[in-house]
Amino acid sequence: MISRKLVVLMGIVWIGAVIQATAEPAIIKGYGKTEWGQSVEETKAVIPEIEMYRESGSYSLYRLSNDEGPIKEIVFQYYEDNLYFVTVKYSLPDRPEEGQDEIGYEIMKEMIERKYYEDEDTKRALQEASIRISPSAGYRGHRQRSLRKP
Repeated sequence: MISRKLVVLMGIVWIGAVIQATAEPAIIKGYGKTEWGQSVEETKAVIPEIEMYRESGSYSLYRLSNDEGPIKEIVFQYYEDNLYFVTVKYSLPDRPEEGQDEIGYEIMKEMIERKYYEDEDTKRALQEASIRISPSAGYRGHRQRSLRKP
């Protein structure tokens, strides 16, 4: 006979799985601590280390550099002071010194596919929010993952 504690535990696990499956992906609201559409000042409030990278007319780019771990740089792009695009630059181990890292590209592509596009609800939520997440091949083996919210 199944104990009462086991039934309660199974119920909690099942409810947790249902909540997780129906929860909106965090990327719908923004990347990391940021939110789509927020201003540079609002971003600086949660990520004070970002620095001006480039500015031209209504467009501005700010970046956060990192010397440790696989993420080397995050570039936040703003149009009329509204966050709309994030590029995450990775440096994967065993990357080639020159040229593109085709193996790293495939790894990144598979990771993005699994996380964002295998689940139909997540895929639909991204489409409805007009968010596109894609890898791109970088020079000297660096990978990029871009997230866009028009």
